Amino acid sequence: MDETLGALDGLVRQGKVLYAGCSNYPAMAQLAVGWVLAQPAVTAPIAGATRPEQLDDAVAAVDDPLGADLVERLDTLTRQYRRLDADR
Repeated sequence: MDETLGALDGLVRQGKVLYAGCSNYPAMAQLAVGWVLAQPAVTAPIAGATRPEQLDDAVAAVDDPLGADLVERLDTLTRQYRRLDADR
């Protein structure tokens, strides 16, 4: 999860996530957990919440799954940061 958030944070800092349609997701954690949930190799994301609102963001990702088009755009943006993903 830390690697995913780090990769997404890097993309935000580079200005590459701005067009990904993130305005529907008020918290970056919600977007990140939603993207992790959309990955076929993931059976259960592990969200490390230290405050109740962080847990709310993780639960919101479950309640409001990402659309296929947004998952595809995030996959494209993060492909270079993922290891062991050659078959995608």
